[in-house]
Amino acid sequence: MTHLPTRMIARTVAALAALLILIACEKPFDPASLIQSRRFLAIVAEPLEVAPGGTVVFRAVVTDANGTLYRGPIGWTVVGGDALRLEGGSDLLGDVVEQAADEPFIWQVPDREELTKRFGALEENGLLLTVAASAFASGDLFGGDLVGEPIPAFKLFVVSEREPSERWTNPILERVSVTAPSEGNLEPDENGEYRTDADKVILEAVPGEWGDRISFHWFSTESDFDPDDGAVQTFAPGSKKRFRVYCVLRNSYFFQHDDATRTRVTGIDWEAVDLRFE
Repeated sequence: MTHLPTRMIARTVAALAALLILIACEKPFDPASLIQSRRFLAIVAEPLEVAPGGTVVFRAVVTDANGTLYRGPIGWTVVGGDALRLEGGSDLLGDVVEQAADEPFIWQVPDREELTKRFGALEENGLLLTVAASAFASGDLFGGDLVGEPIPAFKLFVVSEREPSERWTNPILERVSVTAPSEGNLEPDENGEYRTDADKVILEAVPGEWGDRISFHWFSTESDFDPDDGAVQTFAPGSKKRFRVYCVLRNSYFFQHDDATRTRVTGIDWEAVDLRFE
């Protein structure tokens, strides 16, 4: 675990605290599907539920305004429960650690004794934790030359002593198929692009397992795209002839607390598709 310099901790904590204000205001992206600035689409925790003493790998899915994956610096922290979202306050933030956006943040979960000292006792169904991330525009976390205001996001995950077969898992997005009605199934070229001269294409997200808890969330740099929450979406050339599409697959669970309240926790997988209309 690599610690940030004090000045970088202060900036990262400020960014995470700003996240609380954004949540309180409940001001969504408008429209939510349109990528027009640097933003988090998801944070993936693998595994979603882990035993004390285990390891969790966190990966941030962050895009730049042009839809490409962001490769700048990210600061991370792990805090207990759902307090970061519900209560706020920078005093809830723990040690901030550094990890670049193009590398995963790997967190070694403490053993049960240390875990309860840091985050409180396990409930009957385990311990709900939050990983918070703050993405800076560019620069070096250690060099102190960070540029721009950081963008924050958070992700809930679970630590429990349940049997591995009973633990919550992320969904699997097996593929996103691309079809042009006049051409049939399309395959990517050497640059990874799906090219077509058709007037539209159909994208279908295929999960490894279907269920009532599965939901599909689509994002694109194409402003004329207005998706629903289904597995199948239709794209036509609008303001752009060439653009990227993201599908984020979510599987929802509900963490039952000892006081009978519930908190939703989502498992995540995702895929990106590059389209070019000629």
